[in-house]
Amino acid sequence: MKLLQLHPGIFSTFQGSITPEKSKSIANRLLVLKALSVNAFETDNPGASDDVLRMIEGLKPGVKTIDAGMAGTALRFLTAAFSVLPGERILTGSARLKERPMKPLTDALRELGAAIEFLENPGFAPLKITGKPIKGGKVNINAAVSSQFVSALMMIAPFTENGLEIRLEGREVSESYTALTAALMQSLGFELSRKPGYITIAPGKPDTGFYPIEADWSAASYWLAFTALIPGSRVEIKGLYDNSLQSDRQVTELINNFGVKIIWKENSLISENDPNATLPKRFEYDFSQMPDQAQTFAFLCAALGIQARLTGLQTLRHKETDRIKALQSELEKCGLKVESDNASLSVGGQITAGKLFLSTYNDHRMAMAGA
Repeated sequence: MKLLQLHPGIFSTFQGSITPEKSKSIANRLLVLKALSVNAFETDNPGASDDVLRMIEGLKPGVKTIDAGMAGTALRFLTAAFSVLPGERILTGSARLKERPMKPLTDALRELGAAIEFLENPGFAPLKITGKPIKGGKVNINAAVSSQFVSALMMIAPFTENGLEIRLEGREVSESYTALTAALMQSLGFELSRKPGYITIAPGKPDTGFYPIEADWSAASYWLAFTALIPGSRVEIKGLYDNSLQSDRQVTELINNFGVKIIWKENSLISENDPNATLPKRFEYDFSQMPDQAQTFAFLCAALGIQARLTGLQTLRHKETDRIKALQSELEKCGLKVESDNASLSVGGQITAGKLFLSTYNDHRMAMAGA
């Protein structure tokens, strides 16, 4: 999708229930760990999102050339996995994916002895990877660019001869995703310890068993925002856990600021619009631990006429598109005043009724947040 056409309209109310897709963050981690451990455990259906399907296809035995499309998660996780899985593979993707940084991860893997070649531009996909046994040991990784680099190393650590002691350099971004990787690995029985600046993982095998995949909090967040916009609306969102380790679980704490009441049931929540709520005039939040929510709240504040300052956005420059630049362009198109720098966005004004044409940059979050 490249263009989103929006027409003015008013819902008198909205009520219903929805079951979001499975969590891509959890599914992709379990798929990699399952492949590395030669199917030592089982899990339920991981869903059919593009990111997950790219991961499934890439991990099939005998596949020599893998197209990760726009999926940065698949690119980073498979680069590490292919370094220890026997065989020679070429890993490529879309034009935008070839612009997303890989050097911190490939430098760390090469330091461990991985055989990785750059087929076009140094530090970027496409890559030629020849899998072989890796002894492990100590390795440094720049953790200031993407948490996916750290998670990728963590997942191959138990399958090296000596395990890994990972030293995190720089200010770690999106640490909540690293914590998710650690929690999943520990639930599978891997020996892992974390302390500031270091992650140590011993060699080992996972426990056998069945591991469920909960619903995706990122997908659920759009329904929470929808509730905030429609007076009298009520939505039940199924398959969510109150104690979820997904970073976007924090969205429930933010949405309360916008007149939405959250009621928990067993493995589901009810989102209710409070028509008597007083909305804030200004909203400010550091999104460094859940950067995927920045677009949602930028558009939500714009729709409600709430002045917003969103910080902690440094990773958004390197996503499916430059999301800071894209947000500024599309919100200005809607008549708002927008200022940005490398890690923040300020939005003032209110979207007025009228037909709008928003560019999506082939970025699903731009499309969903704009809608």
